Parts: sequence; C-alpha cells; structure tokens
Amino acid sequence: MRNVIAHYHTYKNSGTSFDRILQDNFGERHITFDGPFPYMVISQREFHKIIANHPDAIAFSSHQIRLPVPASAHLNVLPIAFVRHPYLRIHSVYEFGRRRTDPNPDEQLARDMDFNTWLKQMRSKRRMVNINNSQVEIYGSVYGQPTNMVASGNELLGYWSEGDISQAKRNLLTVPLLARTEYFDQDVSHFNRTLAEFDIEFRFSGGVSDNVSSTTAGMSFKEKIELIQSELDDENSAWLAAANQNDLELYNFASEIIESRSRGSKHDHER
Repeated sequence: MRNVIAHYHTYKNSGTSFDRILQDNFGERHITFDGPFPYMVISQREFHKIIANHPDAIAFSSHQIRLPVPASAHLNVLPIAFVRHPYLRIHSVYEFGRRRTDPNPDEQLARDMDFNTWLKQMRSKRRMVNINNSQVEIYGSVYGQPTNMVASGNELLGYWSEGDISQAKRNLLTVPLLARTEYFDQDVSHFNRTLAEFDIEFRFSGGVSDNVSSTTAGMSFKEKIELIQSELDDENSAWLAAANQNDLELYNFASEIIESRSRGSKHDHER
C-alpha cells in the first residue's frame, strides 16, 4: 500500500503557507499542479493518474482536486484540508485583490472600493464564487461529480447559493489532517504524529501566521470578526450572514472535529 499526502489547496485558507512547508519537507517529491483554467475541476480518476505517473512523490497539492479522495486497492491518499471562518476568508479575498499589482476586473474593484462597497458590487454582479458558501461548494462534492449548489434567497435579503452541507460534513470526517487557518500552528502541529502512523516523516515546529499581511493581524479571533462586521452596513451584514450560513456551520463542525481529536490525542499521551 502506497501512502501519499493530498493537499486540497483552498483559496485564501493558508494553502500557500502549507505548500511551503510541504516543499521544505519533501522537495522534489512534492508535486503542485492545476489545469489551464481556474474554473476547472480535476476528477478523482484524473488525480489518480497524476499520482500514478509520479511514483516517487509523497505529497500532491492542487486547487482543483475535490473530496472524496481517489479510491484504489493499492493507494492510500491522506487528505489535508484547511477551513476558515467565512467572514475572515471573504475579507482576505478582498484584501488580496487590493494588494495585487496585476489585478483582474474583480480585483480591480477591491482596489477602488472599501469593503462594504466591494461586497455590494460583487453581489450585484453575481460574483458569488468567493463570497457565498465557498467552502461547502469546495468540500461538498461526491465521487466523480461537483457539489450540487442550488439557488436560494429572497427579495428582501437578495440571492445566493446553498450547497450540500451534509455531504461536506461527511467528507471532512474522512480527513485525518484537518486544520483551521486561524489556528494554523496549533492544528498543524498534530500532523507530525498522524503522518508518522503511515511511515511518512513530516516536521513542523510552528511559526506560521494565519495572514501576516492582513489588516487584522495581531487581533484576537473575536476582534477580527467584530472589525469586519463594523465595516458593513445593515443590508450587507444581513446578506453576508444568510449567504454564508452553510460555511459557518461547516467551520464550526470542523472545529468540533479538530478539538475532539486534540483532546483524544492528549489523553492518549497522558496514558
């Protein structure tokens, strides 16, 4: 049985920081790949081919692979996934656009507008991919098919999409290497022991910030959320909460999984 790591690199969820850690650990045995278009999704079957064509590789990273992992009698894929509070993730998308030196049209909007105006404009343009239940869409797929997203909302609040939160939860339950961007060092520190169980040597000693270039760097988790909410008018605030209810539920669910595993690991160590 071949054991490999698959990093399901999610945009603005500290994936670049973690890829650097994988590169430091595995060098040329860490393979990063994406298709030619940002909207592409790489199926489990195609991902399996990529793994098979790199027999010496230990770790693989891509924005375009989706859970669940490829199924094989001779391959054990150990998925790594990061989740992030949806408000912090969306604000990070906005800040990233403001910093870009070669912005695309959506990122140019961020450079020209404050956060409240940008969010209102993105809503009006129906640019929902990064501001509306994005993590449920990314993590809620079934084998060989994308997540089923359906239109929701109303005339009072506006419109958005909702995904299969139950499937997203089932998928995250199968992820042995699950972490939160806001608690990067704390959560990733458990990966060493988990990977050692599969004879994969992995070293991480900490020192990675959740987002060192963010305007909220150095604030507590609660302070960050409150600051973002203070930047929004009542309409945007109500829409953001409604349009990311799935993502918030998934984030809280993932936090429960991580904290439960951490308590179990601590008890095992004490015994």
